[in-house]
Amino acid sequence: MIDDFRGPYRWLSNFEPSPVEFDGVIYPTVEHAYQAAKNESPLYRKHILERLLATGDQELIEGNTWGDRFWGVCDGEGQNQLGRLLMELRNELRD
Repeated sequence: MIDDFRGPYRWLSNFEPSPVEFDGVIYPTVEHAYQAAKNESPLYRKHILERLLATGDQELIEGNTWGDRFWGVCDGEGQNQLGRLLMELRNELRD
């Protein structure tokens, strides 16, 4: 079983560095392009990356009440994968 898209299987991840052109913009990964596709406005897309950078060095935690302990944290427990990915993206954008 392959249960982690990191290391030798990173190429399976939506976050694998793999430039994708979407609406005339080159995004560094498929995930970036996917997130950009959630809104049609190029200005809004740019504004969202600016807002992410504006969070500075704050820890981002996807708190929830529906029990998702993989992507977020519920009742103080969880892996917070969404928060971790957003913080990773924020660091990549700074570089």
